[in-house]
Amino acid sequence: MAVPPLIVALPFSGFSLQYDEVKLFVSTANSIRGNPLRAAEHSLRDIDRFLDLGTFRPLGRFLENGVYSAMFETSEATGLAPHALQGVIRLVMVAALAHAAVRVVAALMRSAGVRSDHPALLVYPMVLAITLVANGSVSPLVLFPLLFTGSAVFVLAVVLVVARDRDMQPRRLHRYEPGVMALLGAAAAMTYDLVYVAPILAAVFIVSRATAARMTVSEMLRLAAARRWMYLSLGFLVVFVPARIVIAVRCSQAACYEATNVSLSVDALELVPGRLLTGAPPAGWHHNSDLGQASMQFDLVALAANALMALLLLAAVAWIALVAGRTAQWPDHDEASDGGPPRWGRLGMALLMVGAAAAVLAAILISLARFNQQRGLSVGQPWRDTVLVQFGWSLLIFAGAVLVVRWFRSRGARRTAFEAIVALLGTCLVVTLFFNWRLATVEGRTPRSTVTKQMLIAATSNDATDQGNTYRCELIETFEELAFSMEGLLDEMMLDRYGMAFCDPERTPGRE
Repeated sequence: MAVPPLIVALPFSGFSLQYDEVKLFVSTANSIRGNPLRAAEHSLRDIDRFLDLGTFRPLGRFLENGVYSAMFETSEATGLAPHALQGVIRLVMVAALAHAAVRVVAALMRSAGVRSDHPALLVYPMVLAITLVANGSVSPLVLFPLLFTGSAVFVLAVVLVVARDRDMQPRRLHRYEPGVMALLGAAAAMTYDLVYVAPILAAVFIVSRATAARMTVSEMLRLAAARRWMYLSLGFLVVFVPARIVIAVRCSQAACYEATNVSLSVDALELVPGRLLTGAPPAGWHHNSDLGQASMQFDLVALAANALMALLLLAAVAWIALVAGRTAQWPDHDEASDGGPPRWGRLGMALLMVGAAAAVLAAILISLARFNQQRGLSVGQPWRDTVLVQFGWSLLIFAGAVLVVRWFRSRGARRTAFEAIVALLGTCLVVTLFFNWRLATVEGRTPRSTVTKQMLIAATSNDATDQGNTYRCELIETFEELAFSMEGLLDEMMLDRYGMAFCDPERTPGRE
């Protein structure tokens, strides 16, 4: 099920680390050295300092620091390039996102009485892949994938855990369930700001499944899922409320990190529509449409000549053919698991509810940040919310397809409409792949990207020769001309680990 999202994400597997990622990669190499206990110690020790800055996410920092430290240790031990390891993390996060998203859709389909082997479930991964456009190098699909894309995965995981199939019925909770749900809610409040939407989205998911199943309000309130959600929310609020009070007090006394400093103003409302539109595929396509002309000589011939691109196109075509074949084999009698007809209209309504909630909640959350209000994010410009908004759009588009097919009365017309939709979606899938590949090609060939890759490979290769030192000095000089100063981070890291500086001017003629 994760095949189409992986197809459109694979071009980013070779992306270089961005500047903030480089700093984290280098700093954790010294302070943590691949030790999870050290990562936990640093996260706990830094809580007070980050509260002063206006953030509280010790769990997220623990995971992030641990993974980047492990990346350095793995790169040093195996010789694998750091950007290649980061590319693996990107693909793993996209696969996890696709898996969680498909499970959300499958759960809604089961509640609506649609059989789990219906070919419609094969269509949804195509829709999700179409929306996964990386609108630049700061897209969550590219930058800090573990934290940004991982936060969206965590949100969907919370939603799925709260309202499992067996929880969508009236039953008494087991003794351990309230505690587990409360701990999960507390974890959601300590991971990353984007995860704050999880309790609200979980409530919408419960209501959506109940709607698809034709439950009344009283029946819904008696569900085990409703009680599980209550304990989840309590655990979340027990951590969220005190943390935000402390942050509000400290930010009133000193300047805080603007990207997380909340500002309830009209500017926030003005940002929301743009954030919603940014997650729509056409916005991403338009944002990337001029990259070739602006950054480098780029044409369709060069793209078509790339073997990997050709393989990805073949994989996309194979998936489309698989869906079309499953559609042709689908029997005329389309019955629900309870023997009645599937409730396609209610399924469409449930998909619209969850999709709209995911997109709007993420857009509002990001729009509340003072930093975003001051700089005025334009339509198409990605930010931390983009992946979750794109997931919301995938449900909205899929809901539209479901409702269009339902509009036709005869089974033959429905099948024809279904096949036409598959063909249209397949075309859009190729378009998203094209623009993602264009972005990866353009960004991957910039001098800054090339030097960053070489610099991090040199930092993990431990070449003690004079030639190695000269090479590293040239790299750091070029990097600081193209990007930013590393402020001695590389020297400090290599002195501590290898007993030599990244760049020692005294060993390089003409640099004393």
